[in-house]
Amino acid sequence: MISTDSVTPEKYKELFEGKETEALHQALDIRKFEIELYWKRATYFWTFIGATLAGFFAVQASSVVNKVDLSVILSCLGIVFSFAWFCVNRGSKYWQENWEKHVDVLEDEVTGPLYKVVLSRNASTEKNIN
Repeated sequence: MISTDSVTPEKYKELFEGKETEALHQALDIRKFEIELYWKRATYFWTFIGATLAGFFAVQASSVVNKVDLSVILSCLGIVFSFAWFCVNRGSKYWQENWEKHVDVLEDEVTGPLYKVVLSRNASTEKNIN
């Protein structure tokens, strides 16, 4: 693995010279894959946290003798799931941004600054484009 600290823009260009199109397609596919994984992970965590919350409310509504103990356990479990979700989101964001940076660098050679240009429908933008 090559660290970003050791790769200059010139070295990066040298590493991918002649392979920009394929590298861009790969970076776009991997970025899309990372986004799909994010939503899959989010669904799992929503399920776990929702089940924990439902369990907490079920315990509160019941007449169980150990209501306080079960409530504390379920609350702690909810905190653990929430913190784990936070950590997983940070990791997911890191890798998504990594592939977006690759796209930013590679797209200029292949398609131009397609992902960097934002168009709007207001009148001043339309005059500038035409």
